[in-house]
Amino acid sequence: MQYFGGKSRLAKPISQEINRLLQPGQPYVEAFCGSCNVISHVDPHRIRIANDLHYYLIQMWQQAQMDANVFPSQVSQEQYYQIKATGADWLKGFVGFGCSSAGKYWNGYARNNQGTNYAARSKRALLQKIHHLNDVQFLNLSYDQISLPPQSLVYCDPPYANATGYSTGKFDHPKFLS
Repeated sequence: MQYFGGKSRLAKPISQEINRLLQPGQPYVEAFCGSCNVISHVDPHRIRIANDLHYYLIQMWQQAQMDANVFPSQVSQEQYYQIKATGADWLKGFVGFGCSSAGKYWNGYARNNQGTNYAARSKRALLQKIHHLNDVQFLNLSYDQISLPPQSLVYCDPPYANATGYSTGKFDHPKFLS
């Protein structure tokens, strides 16, 4: 699934380092899970927690854990705006990211000269990834509200500083770094 700020190209080397650092049975927590590119490659033989402040994104992941086949393979421009206005929360998460320009939440209906079907592409990616996430606990909290299991290894990839903003609001970088 296309996701603004996603780590699809870096996920494997990052997760390899995380897996190297993890002790047997040590809990793993991802404070800003986004498209789950990293956590989907982390050793599943442990408690794994994926958190994100974006409510609709977490609703999408929780629905995918229950039944990923309900996600649409086709979304017209008219449906895109109809879902934005009245769609189920999980569907707003899927379409808002997966069918939007540059994977930025409700950034306009995605299209290109090649006629790419963004809904089908996003569903394929979600179906491939969800098999690695079935046991993950998804949370919708601010990073500083996560109740960490003892001895957790925590991975944080916060929103980028001085870059395009996120739909969840301005991120307080000085607070995070203190």
